[in-house]
Amino acid sequence: MKAPIQDSAEPRTVRYSDLPIRIFLAVIAAHIMTIYNEQDGFFEAIFTISYLRGFIASLVMAYMMLWYIYYITIRLDRRYDWHNHTLIRFILQVCIGFIAPAIIVFLLVALFLWIYGIKILDTVYLEQDYPLVLLMLLTANLYYFGLYSFLVARPIIAVSSAEAAPQEPPAEHTYRETIIITTTLKTFPVSTDDIAYIFRMSDGVFIRLRDMTDINESYQTNYSLKDLEALLDPSKFFRINRQMTVHFQSVVSFRQETAKTLLLTLDPEMYPVHSDIPPEYIKLTVVSENRTPKFKLWMKR
Repeated sequence: MKAPIQDSAEPRTVRYSDLPIRIFLAVIAAHIMTIYNEQDGFFEAIFTISYLRGFIASLVMAYMMLWYIYYITIRLDRRYDWHNHTLIRFILQVCIGFIAPAIIVFLLVALFLWIYGIKILDTVYLEQDYPLVLLMLLTANLYYFGLYSFLVARPIIAVSSAEAAPQEPPAEHTYRETIIITTTLKTFPVSTDDIAYIFRMSDGVFIRLRDMTDINESYQTNYSLKDLEALLDPSKFFRINRQMTVHFQSVVSFRQETAKTLLLTLDPEMYPVHSDIPPEYIKLTVVSENRTPKFKLWMKR
């Protein structure tokens, strides 16, 4: 939650909790690269010094490349998500997520061989091993594209399912009573009545509960603010600007910020009084100009 929010179309942020998968894929890739084109049998090859040396070097390079593609992917997700910037995201993913690591791998292998007095161009690496490396890099990029599509589709499917349900009279319409939170350790529900407010930073959408003493304890969710608008009871929740939705009971007071905007005081406060507030948080509690009239009506009940 460091960088300021972009004012363009709201990105769909995705949290890839796949460290074990990356480690597993790095081990598999390292083994394939080491054993590839070996004349010896499987068990004869893996118990040799040359296999161990090559496996360790390949494992380091494979994990570095997977981590690099993971890092580039989440950075591109924040600025150029596949939904809103399809063409430029495709070009950047190819250039930065595929071509760049392909060049890096080539240079690393060339360095590794040079240490042992071998010139890479004097070997069959480019004809036999390098195409396999390119295939693995392509597979890694496709893996993250598929994972992105799956994780982003989950909340959309949930919303679409709710919209596709048989129409009922407005009085009988029900909204979510809980929101599912998924962390690296567990998945659990939180009651919507316990939510103080929901805000968006550059690296995700976060939910702060009433009993949280620090804003950094907030839970990250894969839902966008737009998705949550469709799921939460509008009599209890109001989106005050592009970055924040507040619960009615969390609004302590409000005053004019400018002639056409309002500044809210919330409970719990975003930051304690007289503390240093990060620049990206300063405008979070300002009701935007086009939402101010509706907000005043919403508060009258």
